[in-house]
Amino acid sequence: MKLHRFSFKLIILIIICILLSTFYGWIDTRPTWDDTGITVFAVLITSFIFSILMTKYAWLWAIIIGAGIGLFNVFLSANYGALIVMLFAFAGAYSGVVVKKLIFEKNSDKKVK
Repeated sequence: MKLHRFSFKLIILIIICILLSTFYGWIDTRPTWDDTGITVFAVLITSFIFSILMTKYAWLWAIIIGAGIGLFNVFLSANYGALIVMLFAFAGAYSGVVVKKLIFEKNSDKKVK
């Protein structure tokens, strides 16, 4: 079976995204970690960057990043409120889509004229 360049890129990005999500979830469940703002910022930026890299899979990046933190909190500390991180993951991912489309449309308008 031959992998296309795009599917190889997708697999690599999924692996990196899962590793980052697991790391964020592990950090967030540490007893000494109480900086929710930093965790939310990391989720926003990470999902934003991944969705700029591959906008077609913005929903996937949001689910992977948000689920990693949410599941760690649910299973390790029974904190179901941490699932709200999914909202921030989707906000970051679809903000990346909007920014990429605005940049792409702006650049394509310059080429047409």
